[in-house]
Amino acid sequence: MKTFYALLNPTFLDDVFFLLLVEKTRLYFICEKHDDIKENEEKLMVGKKIWKNRMNEKQQRVNSEVKN
Repeated sequence: MKTFYALLNPTFLDDVFFLLLVEKTRLYFICEKHDDIKENEEKLMVGKKIWKNRMNEKQQRVNSEVKN
């Protein structure tokens, strides 16, 4: 069913990609023991900000469609 939904809604794939990006970055951050831990933490924060912005944009679109 989700595959069918993804075909109907291309942004669904973008959402999945960003979720996987955030999760992969988080796992990498947890597993990585080198000096670039700070850099990995920054990547995780950027991933979270991107995801949060996308969710806010979607919510605003839904709200504007409901008003119209």
